[in-house]
Amino acid sequence: MLHVFLFSHQDDEFGVFKVIEDLKDNLENAHFIYLTSGTFDGNLSASRNKESLNVLSKFGITSEQVHFIGGQQQIADGQLYKNISAAENTLHHLFKKIGVPNTLYIHAWEGGHQDHDAAHLLGLALATRYNCLKNTFQFSLYNGYALPWIFYRVLTPISHNGEIIKIRISWKERWRYLKHCCSYPSQLKTWIGLFPFTLCHYLFDGHQKLQPCSLEPIIKAPHEGTLLYEARKVTSYGEFSEKTTGFIQKLVKESKEQ
Repeated sequence: MLHVFLFSHQDDEFGVFKVIEDLKDNLENAHFIYLTSGTFDGNLSASRNKESLNVLSKFGITSEQVHFIGGQQQIADGQLYKNISAAENTLHHLFKKIGVPNTLYIHAWEGGHQDHDAAHLLGLALATRYNCLKNTFQFSLYNGYALPWIFYRVLTPISHNGEIIKIRISWKERWRYLKHCCSYPSQLKTWIGLFPFTLCHYLFDGHQKLQPCSLEPIIKAPHEGTLLYEARKVTSYGEFSEKTTGFIQKLVKESKEQ
């Protein structure tokens, strides 16, 4: 059973620490794939790669199980939706080497970051092609659903994405995961914003939350109102949709033909 984790950026693994922890008896069959370089110019980021490798090693993951295809393909941070077909082709070549996924863990369709939404589309394409949609789960990192301006929530799934599967995280694990969240010094500015919310999540909630996946939600925007990446004036859903509509149409057509 091959477990594949699709991440947009180095440090996105913080959203599934508990899932990784629970694979301890099957770790050798887990692979972690990063879809962008983690830099705005597309160049390889040795520091970001090292940070994620270091964190994953705390769970027993080896470097051979980690694949930085975004850096290899020079897909810049924020530009995955413009390179989605190229990323898909690279993933298929990778799976010829490591085997095809039986279980996928992918970013949620939540409008928080355009790379996360693009990674969700890629995950659904893989799940459809390899017939593992029933074993594909989405995890939330952050979104601005029903919030004004640029406010956002962290590790809080959007309810209309489906049933929320909750897995309790022990207090010992929570403190360890918080320590891991301090292991990304190159992303200090980002984590100044994320850490307080992550701390509150572990203190007052303490659950890993996953949701099943389906193709139905991707026919429209992740949620009503302004998406977080629109509020931040990074890009618009209109531009995102323009670049991904063909990919989505192809995906839906393939799913109906199966």
